[in-house]
Amino acid sequence: MNSTLYTPPAQSIRAVIEHFAASQPAQVFVRFPETGEQLTYAQLLEEVRLYVGYFAALDVKRGIRFPS
Repeated sequence: MNSTLYTPPAQSIRAVIEHFAASQPAQVFVRFPETGEQLTYAQLLEEVRLYVGYFAALDVKRGIRFPS
């Protein structure tokens, strides 16, 4: 088997999402077989930004741990 190392286009999940949302916004990121719905990279970035806003409104900061 020929294994090739994958080199991501960026150093963080955020940067990867931003990269693909900018370079191929209409490309499908995920399809949900149960409903037939799909989410593009542009829609994913929009959703991520919404959640960032929600967490900021709740004063959730990087490094905060929640009990499991």
